[in-house]
Amino acid sequence: MNLGVKRDPFCHLDTANGKKGFTLIEVMIALSILSIALVVLLGLRNQGITLAARSRHIIEATLLARQKVTEVSAEGFPELGEKKGDFGKDFPQYTWRQDVVQTPFNVVREIMLEVLWQENNREVSLAVTTYLFDRGTKARSLAPISES
Repeated sequence: MNLGVKRDPFCHLDTANGKKGFTLIEVMIALSILSIALVVLLGLRNQGITLAARSRHIIEATLLARQKVTEVSAEGFPELGEKKGDFGKDFPQYTWRQDVVQTPFNVVREIMLEVLWQENNREVSLAVTTYLFDRGTKARSLAPISES
């Protein structure tokens, strides 16, 4: 029988002393749910920071690799072999390794470029492969290398 008194659905009437409030178990459950949610949110924040740093490294390494490939192609037809170096004081955390290998065609070289950096105490790399054509050679000499 309702005598016109509106009941608050979030507060309970304690029949022992007639006061309104939450029971201790309800407060403990609410605090544990809140604690779990807070831990999850902090973990997601830390993961977001880690992913942002990794993305920055990948973007920088991609731009540095593009710059190095442009430098190599501007120097002309590269010699076979391996070279190593860094990107100077602007990007001291990055190094590069370049390997130029022969292809089946005399006038084409395969250039494998790797940009390396340290991340979480391990070496991480981004690899790029491109092919350069010897611009000083006539088109008629595109025949494959003869195997003798």
